Amino acid sequence: MKFFTLCALMFFYSCAHKIIADGGQAPFEKEKYEQLSPSDLATYAQTVVKKEQRDPDSMSLKEFTKTSEGEIRKIGLLIVESEIQPSRSGLATERSVYLSPRGKQLLTEELYHSFFQHLKALSPKKTLHFLKSADLFLSSSYRSAGSPSNDYILATNAHLTGEDVFWRLPGKNIPEATILTPRGFQDMSMIMIPAYDLIGGAKPNQHQFHWVNDVCKEMGLDAIVVLHMDASWTRGSIDKRSKEVIPEEMKMSLRGSVIYPWGKFHQAVEAKGEKSLSKLNIPLAAYSIETRFPITLTVEESAETFESAENNIINPLRATFTSFASLMSSRMMTDILATHSQSAGEK
Repeated sequence: MKFFTLCALMFFYSCAHKIIADGGQAPFEKEKYEQLSPSDLATYAQTVVKKEQRDPDSMSLKEFTKTSEGEIRKIGLLIVESEIQPSRSGLATERSVYLSPRGKQLLTEELYHSFFQHLKALSPKKTLHFLKSADLFLSSSYRSAGSPSNDYILATNAHLTGEDVFWRLPGKNIPEATILTPRGFQDMSMIMIPAYDLIGGAKPNQHQFHWVNDVCKEMGLDAIVVLHMDASWTRGSIDKRSKEVIPEEMKMSLRGSVIYPWGKFHQAVEAKGEKSLSKLNIPLAAYSIETRFPITLTVEESAETFESAENNIINPLRATFTSFASLMSSRMMTDILATHSQSAGEK
């Protein structure tokens, strides 16, 4: 009997803090997205954007979001990064389109502005405030970790040119810059590990836990947002061994997390008369959406121009990450605003 009781307790303990996934079962369809009315956006976002949550120790997320400490009224977009056609080797592996660091950074900044504008458009101005990047950059705690992002653009109102998007032959040199952040932001990645992999996700995390908490405390933030985009494309071919046809396509994914600083969580736990000793930043949720779609990479050598690269690669990439930003910000905002009504009910 004791054995079965022990097994039951172990099973319960192993399941207590499992990650719970919600949505994201349906594939993203460009045609369906373009036909959506504004009222259908939130519903479609729930079907294509995967949401993951995991309860921390001491208090469940449901309990926490009902407290005043769990209410999100001021939020900041602290980390935005991208990996676009990664080229860590510094050599082209196939005849394909590659980007300069400047080109990658320009697209990363487009992602940042697109996501920020979508979030702001969905938020009620009187009840939710977004920290401006200019104010964030003045924060001493924000500059206390990581390293300043490189400025590859070196100009205002810059746009992509033929020096930023180009074809290369196999074995030819290409830029090694891989993880890019917008100008002015802190680079919180570690060697080749993106900051999102270290700080984001559905699990409470300890990486840079003091940094997140200190920034939130100094800037009066209730939570932060971290984002990471991946985009890569492959040239069509036939696998030598399996003879499988490899299509020409682009793969894209966008991942985001809304994260509470541990200080807020500790306040809520201690208000119950309990103690939370672990200093872990607590995600409200992690979100992800991905897709792959056909592109045209194989063209005549005479057609390997900046214009064809922009039309065949860059413009579809831009359109897709704009769609992703719209859908993810919709799902994210639904959860952020839900903390308002829940905490209001407790007051």
